[in-house]
Amino acid sequence: MAKFKLMRTFITKSNLIYFFGSLVILLTFSGCSSDKDINEIIPNTVVDIKLPLNYYSDLNYANTPIHITNYNGRRPGYMGHGIIVMRVGDQFKAYDATCTHDPQSPESLEIDGITAVCPICESTFDLFSGNYFDNSMAQYPLKEYQTFYSVSTNTLRIFN
Repeated sequence: MAKFKLMRTFITKSNLIYFFGSLVILLTFSGCSSDKDINEIIPNTVVDIKLPLNYYSDLNYANTPIHITNYNGRRPGYMGHGIIVMRVGDQFKAYDATCTHDPQSPESLEIDGITAVCPICESTFDLFSGNYFDNSMAQYPLKEYQTFYSVSTNTLRIFN
């Protein structure tokens, strides 16, 4: 009987609350990120671009992608490959112009209509979604950047 009384003193209501609270915190911080794979393939690089659409007039029309290879005298994107931008309806899509099959390649993706093609491995990517086509060597979608369009200034901001 003495052993049972000793056990009851260690297991109290407040100890159980601390235990389950700690368990919830542990499970929360040990979860997986859905974009972990792409971040390992194309490392993060600082991108903060403001494009006046008066100057980049092709972006005023849907489904007309452009390749930004120079911004303020610097080559944006991972390894300076540039950023591919396209208007899709009333939204904008912006992708790093680095092929996810071989990110260390010195070549950047090239625009071909509404797709981007790697000149080395010939992987093809859909610029509406950033996904690769089935016949591609690439196994990961393009790295996508966030966009914000200001109607008042007619400016598109691309950032991460």
